[in-house]
Amino acid sequence: MKRVGNLMEKVVRPDNLFDAFLRAKRGKGGNAEMLHFQQNLEEELDCIAGELLADRYSVGSYFRFTVFDPKKRIICAAPFRDRVAICKSCRCQDISEC
Repeated sequence: MKRVGNLMEKVVRPDNLFDAFLRAKRGKGGNAEMLHFQQNLEEELDCIAGELLADRYSVGSYFRFTVFDPKKRIICAAPFRDRVAICKSCRCQDISEC
């Protein structure tokens, strides 16, 4: 298997991070956390990029809530900021899409 170098620089390019934001935003509608992230979009994306490059990115705490339809389930959801980082890392699994 061939090793690919400098992948992190491709991951944190502004256009790739903006694409990850759009993918994470899908279906969120008027979610307050997403709207707050969107208001400070450039700063948030720069912060994520800096933390990823410096290897200082840490995952936030998950939100837990219960859904009762059709049966009781406990759901754990990642914070929106983490969803953006996850969307980018999943998208860059295929090197040709990075």
